[in-house]
Amino acid sequence: MLFRRNLIAGMGLSLMLGCLAPQAMGQAPRPTDPPKPTAPAASQPPAAAAKLPTPPDPKKLKNYEDVVTKEAKTEKGVFTVHRIEERILFEIPSNLLNRDILWQVEAAQVPTGTGFGGAHVRDAVIRFTRRENKLFLRLMNFELRAEKGESIQRAVKDATIMPIIAVFDVQTESKEKSPVIDATRLYFSPPTELVGSIGAGADPSRSYIERIKAFTNNIETRIVATTGGPRGTATYTIHYSLNLLPEKPMMGRNADSRVGYFTEDFQDVGRNENRVSDMSYIAHYRLEKKDPSAALSEPVKPIIYYVSREVPEEFREYVRKGVESKTPLSANSPLPKKKTLPGIPKTPATP
Repeated sequence: MLFRRNLIAGMGLSLMLGCLAPQAMGQAPRPTDPPKPTAPAASQPPAAAAKLPTPPDPKKLKNYEDVVTKEAKTEKGVFTVHRIEERILFEIPSNLLNRDILWQVEAAQVPTGTGFGGAHVRDAVIRFTRRENKLFLRLMNFELRAEKGESIQRAVKDATIMPIIAVFDVQTESKEKSPVIDATRLYFSPPTELVGSIGAGADPSRSYIERIKAFTNNIETRIVATTGGPRGTATYTIHYSLNLLPEKPMMGRNADSRVGYFTEDFQDVGRNENRVSDMSYIAHYRLEKKDPSAALSEPVKPIIYYVSREVPEEFREYVRKGVESKTPLSANSPLPKKKTLPGIPKTPATP
């Protein structure tokens, strides 16, 4: 009886498992056939992939004709200047790299209430240096010097590295290997060290080159520059001058507090006092004898004064007389007895 009861229970359990087995088997993943071996896909050649633009080689320069195009208006001077519409290109002879250049800024025309036209704004001594295909613009500083002593001069040089205030890409070279740079931003957005606030950050859409002229030792440029926004808009005419300084500086003349001169002050660490000496050189003209052996000689470069066009005509004659009324030289002097100012009309005037 017990055996029969166990047999019936076992059969019932088997039936239950039999009913559940298909559901469990339905949930279990079916065995899949092993993957058939396939031939390896042919590798795609690199040309079939999307081509990326090749980055330009920074060491490779453009062709000269692609930079200085036929549209360029060229003037030869201390630098060769190429003007292409509102762009200015400088072609700088290699022998003028590392040379000192005097940079001067004048506010030729100013907005109402901001001063007077012709006012001096700033001057500085700059120098272009080259490293590979870049030109660095350095701001020179001569406040610390060593007038003599090779070792101390080297120490001063190591303690007064000149800052780089701008960098320009060399776009091409001339046949003479003169680097060509785009100098437009030197005028429209110059470093603040060179212009201060005037003309800095000019709006290109409201600014333009009025004229640029290259000479043997200098480049003169006039820019109409507009700065500011709706409430603070200001338009200036700015006159920039680049003047190549002599390769050999003239001899300095020490200032004397008993005589009034404009001076250039500096510190000299190369004197025999073994201390830092405060020095001042007077600002004076470079007068050199054309005939060094003569007791009195014509100068190599005479001093020339120009009477500004803003001087009213009724006063010009008296300005002329003031210039020409210097103490006359002796009768035996080889120098001209007086200098005249040509071009000033001699119109009668009442003082």
